[in-house]
Amino acid sequence: ETVSTQSTGVVTMERANQLDKWVSELYSKEPSVQIEAGILLTNSLLGNPHTKQLFFEKGLFEGLVKALIQPNLPIPTCNSIVVSLGTLAKEPSFFTSRDLYVQLLNLLHDIILRSPDQTPREKIQTDLILSLLRTLHHLSVKLPCIPQEISNFSTQIIRTSKTIIHHINLCRNIVEQHHVNWSCYLLSQMIQLYPIGFDSVLKDLDFKVLFMYLSHPNVVLPTKEAVLNLLSLATENENISVALRSQENEPFLNEIISFVESRNRKIMAVPFIKLCGCKCIVNICTPKTPSFFDFSKLKRVALRHIIKLLFTESNKNVARELPSLLIKLLQDDVELQRDAASQGIMDKLSPILEDPKASAHHKEYVFRLVSVLVPHQFRGHLYSGFSNPFSEELGRGPSVPSSLVMEITEYITPDSEKCSFGSDLRIYALGCCLTLSRNKPDRELLLQFKFHDQLRKILVKDEDLSTLRLAVACIANMVLDCVPMRKVITKDHNCISRLVQFTDSDFPGLKMNSIMALKNLLHGDNPSPSKVMEKLTYPKLFKLIEDPDENIRAVSLNLLRNFVHRLDFKQWCSFYKKDHNSKRIIDIVSNALKSHNSQVIVQALYVFCNIFKVHPDVLMPSEVKEVIFPLIDHKDQSIQTAVLWCFINSTWEKDEGYLQRVEVYKKIGIVPKLKSMLEQEHLGIDVKDRIKHLLEQLKAVSYTHLTLPT
Repeated sequence: ETVSTQSTGVVTMERANQLDKWVSELYSKEPSVQIEAGILLTNSLLGNPHTKQLFFEKGLFEGLVKALIQPNLPIPTCNSIVVSLGTLAKEPSFFTSRDLYVQLLNLLHDIILRSPDQTPREKIQTDLILSLLRTLHHLSVKLPCIPQEISNFSTQIIRTSKTIIHHINLCRNIVEQHHVNWSCYLLSQMIQLYPIGFDSVLKDLDFKVLFMYLSHPNVVLPTKEAVLNLLSLATENENISVALRSQENEPFLNEIISFVESRNRKIMAVPFIKLCGCKCIVNICTPKTPSFFDFSKLKRVALRHIIKLLFTESNKNVARELPSLLIKLLQDDVELQRDAASQGIMDKLSPILEDPKASAHHKEYVFRLVSVLVPHQFRGHLYSGFSNPFSEELGRGPSVPSSLVMEITEYITPDSEKCSFGSDLRIYALGCCLTLSRNKPDRELLLQFKFHDQLRKILVKDEDLSTLRLAVACIANMVLDCVPMRKVITKDHNCISRLVQFTDSDFPGLKMNSIMALKNLLHGDNPSPSKVMEKLTYPKLFKLIEDPDENIRAVSLNLLRNFVHRLDFKQWCSFYKKDHNSKRIIDIVSNALKSHNSQVIVQALYVFCNIFKVHPDVLMPSEVKEVIFPLIDHKDQSIQTAVLWCFINSTWEKDEGYLQRVEVYKKIGIVPKLKSMLEQEHLGIDVKDRIKHLLEQLKAVSYTHLTLPT
């Protein structure tokens, strides 16, 4: 034990002597010695907490700080010291007093006030300032004694930077422009670090001076890039962007546009300039305030160049920013969304999702962009209708490339590495899949990547209500015509049980989506309705139909409509006579016809329509006269169509007693009513066709029975 302790002490002393030696060599007059010492010191500190602690204990931090401000320090050494300071500043436990922290702040301020003597050194110093500012900002959050210091320091930086920007003589020399360059970047950094104090950073900043830098021929490109970057951040403030929309600033805005549209090789070689220019245009165009500018033209300029950057830019740092910029540009502008959707953007989004360095923020905007653009791939128009709002068949082919769908679905799998980005990103990915699931070819594409299995796992195992709400909506779409999806839902009894369970949920949207999924399970040739009704039960269904939410009532009636449509006469009789259902079903559906919501009335009428197909005498003629016939004059033509279908299905010539029903309907005046309706010019073709059909049946002419689709 004694030997071990002694050995450890010897090793620690040797390491301390090495650290001391390397710091001393940073002051050597031999550049090669300085460079080697910087590299060795950095390598020893990176990822080694014990060495960092030793460094502080031996009081070497001050020597490292002072070494950086030596004149003629080699650039590689300067860079090594920057990295070393950055890694040391990330250890809040070492900054137990203000002294070390203030040393760093004073160092930064000294660098700001010094005149850089060469461009490479200025670049290193700018990187140092920005890097340490970020580190110190995060450090200040962890150390309660620090915020006042960094607040004072920030004020100094802002004041100094503004003074430099406002008073530099552009015609004098390039060196002073470097002051402007990193002053702009410092202000940009302050805006990003202190969003709450945004206005104080921008206060008294003369934007006309900034615009002058853009247009002046003597200003070098790096300075213009820094100015544009500052403008792109400043215009995110709505007050600033609105102020810049005044007529007097039109020449300056034209200057930004000329940068974006420039074919100058030097400008085109710096895509970040084009990105910043596009950001400025988007920020100035998006506030909803009156202006004399033609913003539709400005937006199209921005859209054209953002898409061009997306297609040509190999710089991933620039490419990652484009989806969020597109989202901001396209919001609330349907025409622009259509234009963007026709540009083939989807092919360029997969690389961002594949990029391991892209943040969750960048990926989120990819999902949001897909959700915005996909509907416009479906014959160029948006969804409408209610009876199946999740299943509008608007497309003819897949709206996105399979590579993108594969990437999106990987963010949904619970055990996927990509889910480590967090539940929010998973929710955005699910929202994207929900949009895709509205189009049949895209549903088939989702199946290729086992999306149905992912949905089953979420439905059965997940407890996050936001995730479940979207997953159940996707299931509602997929069960319409995807056999694999139907199979996984119906074979696992837990799936239907969970859907039924969620019909009692108070979470917004989950209840509606669950009823929609159950309704669609009963659509067409899907499995036997008994599997659904065994879990749902008739009392629960009747309760849903009487829900105070009119939309819930309409979808629940649609579920009952689909259920009745699947029954033959024997099954209907079994259902009708069970547990006093006979009176209950007639009462609740008749009551629904008194609703003020047109969709509730339509669905209730189609319930009767499907009942009449198997049991045309379920209502007495007097009840038909009181409950259904008056609705034939309704101003909503979808209700008129549903009424006509009810009469058509109750007067089919092969049904027992149809002649008696025809006579009763004639006595209540249905024939003259139908003939008078045919003379109305505003009636749609569908209503007129149903009227002609019914008139033929009322004449007792043989007519093939039409089956109404659910």
